[in-house]
Amino acid sequence: MAQPTKCEECGGRMEEGFIPDSTYGAYLPSHWHRGPAEQSRIFGLPAGTKVDRGLMVPIRTFRCAACGLLRSYAKR
Repeated sequence: MAQPTKCEECGGRMEEGFIPDSTYGAYLPSHWHRGPAEQSRIFGLPAGTKVDRGLMVPIRTFRCAACGLLRSYAKR
Protein backbone atom coordinates (compact mmCIF):
# COMPACT_ATOMS: atom_id res chain seq x y z
CA MET A 1 0.00 0.00 0.00
CA ALA A 2 1.31 3.41 -0.93
CA GLN A 3 1.47 5.95 1.88
CA PRO A 4 -1.33 8.52 1.61
CA THR A 5 0.20 11.99 1.17
CA LYS A 6 -2.91 14.16 0.82
CA CYS A 7 -5.95 14.30 3.13
CA GLU A 8 -9.18 13.16 1.46
CA GLU A 9 -11.19 15.69 3.49
CA CYS A 10 -9.26 18.97 3.31
CA GLY A 11 -6.24 18.32 1.07
CA GLY A 12 -3.75 18.80 3.93
CA ARG A 13 -0.49 16.85 4.33
CA MET A 14 -0.78 13.34 5.84
CA GLU A 15 1.88 12.13 8.29
CA GLU A 16 2.46 8.53 9.45
CA GLY A 17 2.28 7.59 13.13
CA PHE A 18 0.71 4.94 15.35
CA ILE A 19 -1.85 4.60 18.13
CA PRO A 20 -0.08 3.10 21.17
CA ASP A 21 -1.67 0.49 23.44
CA SER A 22 -0.43 0.52 27.04
CA THR A 23 0.32 -2.69 28.91
CA TYR A 24 2.18 -3.26 32.18
CA GLY A 25 4.23 -0.06 31.89
CA ALA A 26 5.05 -0.50 28.19
CA TYR A 27 3.58 1.01 25.03
CA LEU A 28 3.06 -1.13 21.92
CA PRO A 29 1.69 -0.38 18.43
CA SER A 30 -1.96 -1.37 17.96
CA HIS A 31 -2.96 -4.46 15.95
CA TRP A 32 -6.13 -5.59 14.21
CA HIS A 33 -7.53 -9.08 14.98
CA ARG A 34 -10.15 -10.92 12.94
CA GLY A 35 -13.40 -11.91 14.68
CA PRO A 36 -15.28 -10.67 17.73
CA ALA A 37 -13.42 -10.08 21.00
CA GLU A 38 -13.77 -12.96 23.47
CA GLN A 39 -12.91 -12.68 27.14
CA SER A 40 -10.20 -14.99 28.46
CA ARG A 41 -10.61 -16.57 31.91
CA ILE A 42 -8.18 -18.06 34.41
CA PHE A 43 -9.68 -20.04 37.31
CA GLY A 44 -13.08 -18.66 36.24
CA LEU A 45 -11.96 -15.03 36.62
CA PRO A 46 -11.74 -12.49 33.77
CA ALA A 47 -8.17 -12.32 32.42
CA GLY A 48 -8.11 -10.04 29.40
CA THR A 49 -9.01 -10.86 25.82
CA LYS A 50 -8.23 -14.05 23.87
CA VAL A 51 -5.90 -13.48 20.89
CA ASP A 52 -4.26 -15.64 18.26
CA ARG A 53 -0.97 -13.89 17.48
CA GLY A 54 -1.04 -15.41 13.99
CA LEU A 55 -4.20 -13.40 13.22
CA MET A 56 -2.80 -10.06 14.43
CA VAL A 57 -2.03 -7.44 11.76
CA PRO A 58 -0.13 -4.22 12.63
CA ILE A 59 -2.12 -1.03 12.11
CA ARG A 60 -0.59 1.91 10.18
CA THR A 61 -2.26 5.21 10.98
CA PHE A 62 -1.93 8.51 9.13
CA ARG A 63 -2.99 11.92 10.47
CA CYS A 64 -3.74 15.08 8.53
CA ALA A 65 -1.53 17.90 9.83
CA ALA A 66 -4.23 20.45 8.90
CA CYS A 67 -7.58 19.02 10.09
CA GLY A 68 -6.52 16.06 12.29
CA LEU A 69 -8.36 13.36 10.28
CA LEU A 70 -7.05 9.85 11.07
CA ARG A 71 -6.92 7.02 8.51
CA SER A 72 -5.87 3.57 9.69
CA TYR A 73 -4.86 0.58 7.56
CA ALA A 74 -4.24 -3.05 8.54
CA LYS A 75 -2.67 -4.85 5.59
CA ARG A 76 -0.07 -7.58 5.57
